[in-house]
Order: sequence, then structure tokens, then C-alpha cells
Amino acid sequence: MSGDLVVVAGGGGFIGGHLVANLLSEGHRVRSVDLKPLGEWYQVHEDAENTVADLRLKDACTQARVEAELLGGAPAGVSVRG
Repeated sequence: MSGDLVVVAGGGGFIGGHLVANLLSEGHRVRSVDLKPLGEWYQVHEDAENTVADLRLKDACTQARVEAELLGGAPAGVSVRG
């Protein structure tokens, strides 16, 4: 599974940022997704694909998971709408 693309929802937050760092250290490709602008992220990892997107929206979720093998996350205050 090393080298597979993993999407981390909430990747700009404290916990999500640590998850991204751990996955990168294990050799995974990581797409880190967060709602906040990059300048407000707790951690930005240069080796990750850092994406600002609202994953409460179906189209944003569909785009975020393109080519992904695994989805994980640590989003805060999430409510899902259709």
C-alpha cells in the first residue's frame, strides 16, 4: 500500500496535519484537504498535495477522491449536506 494516494480530510488541522506527516513518512502520496485557506492551516506539508475544498459538497468530495486508494480524516465540526 505504500505509494498509494491517501486523502486526508481536515489535513490542515492539528490532528490531520500529524496524520499527513505520518503517512508521508511511510511513503504514501497524500492529498491533504481542508476548508480553511492555506495560510490558516496548522501544518502545510510541501510533499503533500495541499487542497482547499469544502468536503461538505458532493462535487468537492468526488474531486478530492480522484485516484485515491484510501480516505481518512480528522475534520472538526462537520455536518454533511446532499
